[in-house]
Amino acid sequence: MADVRAQSPAINVNRFAVFIDQVWDSQPDFNVKRLKSPIGEGYIEAVNASCKRVQDSLGVEVMVALHPERLSKNPFSTDGFSHFTGDLIKRSEFVVAHYSLAINYEVLCKKPVLVMATSQINSLAVFKHAIDFYAEALSSRVQDFL
Repeated sequence: MADVRAQSPAINVNRFAVFIDQVWDSQPDFNVKRLKSPIGEGYIEAVNASCKRVQDSLGVEVMVALHPERLSKNPFSTDGFSHFTGDLIKRSEFVVAHYSLAINYEVLCKKPVLVMATSQINSLAVFKHAIDFYAEALSSRVQDFL
């Protein structure tokens, strides 16, 4: 029987962090219901600026684990990979996220998590509550970016 597992992506840096994409700029669930994403405008730019800030201040590249339902190509200014979230987390120094169901990988791999929020995200109570809960569960604190 043929091995159907995908090969891990080649990453050409020694140290990196991974940002967990939640596809909040174009969430397919909103599209199905014909609703506009509440976090559409400026989200990609805010994430790009935040990843750059992490790279500059901590000296590690930030890769993106693209959400499997992202319908567009990688919109981020850094390398992004689909369907390799667990592998990327395992190989990373730490994880950057708003919150994610990929929490199990972070916990199993014992990776530190930098919980990120923006003023746009914090303005929506349901997202702010989820991010605060996520940070508390991981014994982290929310870093406000932009």
